[in-house]
Amino acid sequence: MRSPGDALSASSQPAEIISSGVERGLSILLRALRYSRELNQTPWDFAVEISELEASGLDRTDFRWLICSGFVEHADEIAPATQHHREFRPAGRLSFSESSCFVLTPSGADFAHQRLRIPISAQSAALPPVVTERKGNGSQASGVEPGFQLRQTRSGAPKPHWDADYHELRLGDQLVKVFKLPSPNQETVLAAFEEDGWAPRIDDPLAPEPDIDPKRRLHDTIRSLNRNQKAKLIRFMGDGTGQGIRWSLVREESAAE
Repeated sequence: MRSPGDALSASSQPAEIISSGVERGLSILLRALRYSRELNQTPWDFAVEISELEASGLDRTDFRWLICSGFVEHADEIAPATQHHREFRPAGRLSFSESSCFVLTPSGADFAHQRLRIPISAQSAALPPVVTERKGNGSQASGVEPGFQLRQTRSGAPKPHWDADYHELRLGDQLVKVFKLPSPNQETVLAAFEEDGWAPRIDDPLAPEPDIDPKRRLHDTIRSLNRNQKAKLIRFMGDGTGQGIRWSLVREESAAE
């Protein structure tokens, strides 16, 4: 007998345990994900509100099943939203509120394609490849590794500062990262964020080079930016397209959490 937290393989889903509302909800979530990628936005800019999914026929049991299966992620939207991007804060894994919003994970998108019987050719056209970060045997669709949570990014929160002269990344008066040796790719990214006033997302600023896969290089640069931070206060993430970078304030969870 499976425990509630066991992820079920998409190929072994008993049809009778899936409510009719799940397929309608998957269709809405898949469309939101496709729109976000077509417009080169983070999936969270198109996160679907719980009220819309409930109206499609999903109930709380369906939400918990989708989460435990690794098919969706959710967070609480912070109001009011910023002018150009929506803001979220972490929520209890299996508890929801009126501000809960949901996005598909990469495995959730695969399951939706199978469940909705979308042909493979249509799948590749609808959803470009996802670049995800891996740790151990798992992967994180959101780019936030275990042990970290998204902080609230309310108006007035401090923004990072990149000092190119001293090769230092700071948040307020706290030193986040310092480069003692040249790191051109990482420093180019930080300089681009600084120039853009630390916008929530920027395009890949790294110049094309022959025989180098730009998506793989950007992925590796993001991983390097997250390593060896003096204070783990800033998290860099891909935007799901392999062509852009996002950042968020984070905090390391205590062992008690």
